[in-house]
Amino acid sequence: MARVVQRRTPPYLTIVFAILFVTATVLAVLFFNKWTGSDKTSKARAALIASLANTQERKRAEIRQMMRNYEQTKGNRVAQTVVGQLTAQRGGLADAATGVPNTAYSQAIQEIEKTYEQLDIQVRSGLLKHMVDFHQRLGQKDADITRITQEKEQLQQQLAKAGQDLTDLKADFDAKLAQKDQQIESLDTKFQNFETAHNTKLAEAKKEYSDSAAELTKQVASHASQIQKLQREVIVWKRKYDAETRNKPGKTLDAGKVARRPDGKVLRVLSDEGLVYVNIGSKDRATEDLRLTVYPYTGIPDSGGGKAVIEVTDVSENVSECRIIQQDKNNPVVAGDLVANVVYDALRNYNFVVEGDFDLDGTGESTPAGTKAIKELVRRYSGRVINEVSLDTDFVILGDPPIRPRKPDDTDPQESWDVYQERLKAFNRFEAVKKLAEANQTPRLGGKRFLDLIGYIPTKRNNND
Repeated sequence: MARVVQRRTPPYLTIVFAILFVTATVLAVLFFNKWTGSDKTSKARAALIASLANTQERKRAEIRQMMRNYEQTKGNRVAQTVVGQLTAQRGGLADAATGVPNTAYSQAIQEIEKTYEQLDIQVRSGLLKHMVDFHQRLGQKDADITRITQEKEQLQQQLAKAGQDLTDLKADFDAKLAQKDQQIESLDTKFQNFETAHNTKLAEAKKEYSDSAAELTKQVASHASQIQKLQREVIVWKRKYDAETRNKPGKTLDAGKVARRPDGKVLRVLSDEGLVYVNIGSKDRATEDLRLTVYPYTGIPDSGGGKAVIEVTDVSENVSECRIIQQDKNNPVVAGDLVANVVYDALRNYNFVVEGDFDLDGTGESTPAGTKAIKELVRRYSGRVINEVSLDTDFVILGDPPIRPRKPDDTDPQESWDVYQERLKAFNRFEAVKKLAEANQTPRLGGKRFLDLIGYIPTKRNNND
């Protein structure tokens, strides 16, 4: 027997009622908007109407979906109503929101609000959107964690490499330090050996010095004894000489004989060219710029004045070429004439003592500056200037004596006494040098004679100078 299934009629009445309710609501809102007339309220009403329209559209879509579901299930014995479907959907949404089966709708709403508060969500745009946003953030965090982990691994690798480099550097440093310690130890050993050898040599040198000093002391004592003996003999012989010269008249020593000794002679004269050749050269220690006074072959007069002055310009081994600086037109230079310079000597350097004031410019006034110039002329021709007259003195050049100063009065200032002492000292020195030269029979030359003997030509100053 076939089972008769009673076909139930769709709930069209409920659907029509829902549509009418939504339409009435919209009309009420429109009436309310027209009644208020406020711009701000109008905007709020417009937004509300749009929301209701959207809600209506959503409701219509849900109602259509429910009708489709109903049509699909109307073949069953018991078809689910729209309200039942809505209730089931609300329960499903509550279970999906809380994750707990059979959760009441109100309880689900409370859980959702509580979750919003705990998460501090101000803009509530839906659970699914927040879930997606949280999932994206979680993915970003995971990516950040992955990146940080990779960077950490790289830093660990770099740290491990740096640690290895540090270990290698420490090992290299320790090796070099050990090498330096060995070098220092070696240098210490060498220094100790050097110090030991140095101390040994120093001790030997001290002993040798002591022995040498003792030997030299003996020699000095012996020489001192010999000197004293010779001094006594000199005194005896001097006494004998004085006795002989007092009791027996005879020839005295010619002190100026050395000054009148020629140094060479003229070999040839080229009058047209003003050149003279003499028989002294480099072997005789002749030098360029050496000035020579020319004398006749008969000899050098005691005054020292000559017939010409020549100057060496070119020196060979045995002959020197000279130019004529000045000559007597009535008594020209000829071959065989003698040449001399009192300072120059082919064998030795003479010692000179210069004292007094000199006139080098032919002005008739002697000045201390002339003394300095005389000394420079002596040194120019290889002579030596010494300060004291002794047995080693070859010539004494005497200029004009200093004026004996007048003794100041007791009431004169100290400056006058200082000047007096200085001038008196110079005067006494001049007299002492003169007397000592006479006592030692040292050749003495006046300023003019000395200048003539070295071929010096004074330059006279003008009266306006």
